[in-house]
Amino acid sequence: MKFLVDANVSYDLVSRLRSLHHEVISVVEKFPSKVSDKVIFDTAVSEKALLITRDQDFTNTIRYPSYVTEGILFIRQGNLRAEEEINLVLKAIDRLRPDDLRGKLVTISRTGIRIL
Repeated sequence: MKFLVDANVSYDLVSRLRSLHHEVISVVEKFPSKVSDKVIFDTAVSEKALLITRDQDFTNTIRYPSYVTEGILFIRQGNLRAEEEINLVLKAIDRLRPDDLRGKLVTISRTGIRIL
């Protein structure tokens, strides 16, 4: 799978996904200075990458329609350590197939996975 990892997600996730042989675009690497949510969203769409983010703005499906994406994986805000965040993401992408994610807004948290 191909992923776009937002700047607000632990950078260790980028390394972990790459070690699992996934293609990963890091917002921090691609855009060294601050970039708008629209640019991030448009990049996910044009690169055909699943967006992984903690930015709640991306849960607004009117502004950022998930149906035009490979999926948006939203990590629900919480007091997560980096390793917990990474494990939540890895568990979600291990359990869900690309077809389960494509065009969907997927919210993950300690309590489970919700797909819209």
